[in-house]
Amino acid sequence: MCEHWQSASANATVVLESFVNESYAIRERQLLRKELFKSMDLDASGGLNLKELRKEMKEQGEFSSEKDLKKLFEDIDSNQDGIITFEEADQHQDANP
Repeated sequence: MCEHWQSASANATVVLESFVNESYAIRERQLLRKELFKSMDLDASGGLNLKELRKEMKEQGEFSSEKDLKKLFEDIDSNQDGIITFEEADQHQDANP
């Protein structure tokens, strides 16, 4: 009985450590995303407009056409208010890794 308990306890410790490590990694990725988002927000409004997204895409070499850029913007801007919030960008990134 004691050996079984020790084995179960060791397994629980490994699972807990794995959970903590994964939680930490997720938090780190979110912090990095938030810093990137802030750096893209040129007017410090708390959201990205089409002009700010265009500038970032060009700097990253990922800009193909105005039509594609507008489509991407519309896909990310889930409430279609003309501003991409961090939450919208984060959700889009999670859905499109």
